[in-house]
Amino acid sequence: DDLFLVGTVVGTTARLEESLDTVQAIYASAEASLAPLFTDELLERAEIYSSLPQSETEDGFPIIGNPDADAKVQEIGSFACPACRLFHEQVYDTLLDRIVAGDVEFTYVPIASTGNVPNGVYAAEVALCAAEQGQFWPFYDALFVVQERGGTAFIPSRIALGVEQLELDVDAFDACMEAGEKADIVEVAETFAREYPGYTGTPAVSVNDTLLEGFAPVILNAAIDEALGIAPTEETAPDDASAEPTDESTEESSDS
Repeated sequence: DDLFLVGTVVGTTARLEESLDTVQAIYASAEASLAPLFTDELLERAEIYSSLPQSETEDGFPIIGNPDADAKVQEIGSFACPACRLFHEQVYDTLLDRIVAGDVEFTYVPIASTGNVPNGVYAAEVALCAAEQGQFWPFYDALFVVQERGGTAFIPSRIALGVEQLELDVDAFDACMEAGEKADIVEVAETFAREYPGYTGTPAVSVNDTLLEGFAPVILNAAIDEALGIAPTEETAPDDASAEPTDESTEESSDS
């Protein structure tokens, strides 16, 4: 009986070790097959960001663009928010053009309490730690692009690939993440959002502290032009239809 018991234990242990080896091999294969966080297009855009003025507010919210611009655009957003990703996909290119032209100074207020993609706080911390090395805005792009992967969007192995792609100081980045201080900025941002006049959910985009109703490029451009004192034309004036927010952005705001 003792020999039988020993044999059973040895056999079970061997099978467990084989199973563990299999799981580790699958995990290693999955990590190896991760798509790069930064596409060639995003890496090219990182070069654009490097040529623009960058700073932060007293609360640590990232700023990019001409500090003397008469149009101050602000986004209260969350990397976990699908409607924020839609804003990034459909409107942000228009905003970036105005930033590059010197028309706009843009501030991003990073909250994480809206949206349904896991690890939103972690994603915000990643971008804010990258900001310490002048790379917040490339991560701003990449985190919204990768958000569509859902539960696996913001996993450490994917972030590590992005850190390598941007050639950040890995030790400094890891130390920043381990310190956990950037989570405090997210908490401050949450309070800022709750107290912001008219805020109901994300994305909350304002021009000179006036919240936009809807997120079409024409609406954003019209608000920027007004801030700059540029008279609207037939092409730039938004009509009533385009001023309505999308169903998804409306739902996101109501869930926030």
